[in-house]
Amino acid sequence: GHCVGLVGLLTGKRDQDVIAVDAVTVGFVSREAFDIALKSRPEFAAELLPVVINRLRAAVTFIDDLKNGSTVVLTAGVIEQLLEASDNPNVIAWNQSDIAHVAGSSRVSVGKALKELEQRQLIKLGYGQIEVPDVHRLTEWLREQRR
Repeated sequence: GHCVGLVGLLTGKRDQDVIAVDAVTVGFVSREAFDIALKSRPEFAAELLPVVINRLRAAVTFIDDLKNGSTVVLTAGVIEQLLEASDNPNVIAWNQSDIAHVAGSSRVSVGKALKELEQRQLIKLGYGQIEVPDVHRLTEWLREQRR
């Protein structure tokens, strides 16, 4: 399963909204219950640390991609992050508009970036989805572009 709102739970400030595309089971943990769990099981905090660090790393990378100004790299970075949360390790069920919204770019700019990524054979565009035939290759390409 996926966890949404962890940062809000840790900081006490809710700043995320979620829209489910399929049936989901939702659980809720109050701030009070969370604080009690942390105090009674300190190892629980240690188990959360890698999750928080990974999310922080993804946020910093996203900011760096925005700062560097390449829509192609930004789009590829969004795809890479979405793959990590996907049930299928090589496919994300997102379209061009969805990615543009997340990337903070226009649909046209993201469309051009997706076409370039497809020409580089890093992705395959499909109806309402994007396939990444070789995730390692996409990751390596991103690493090179970010240098």
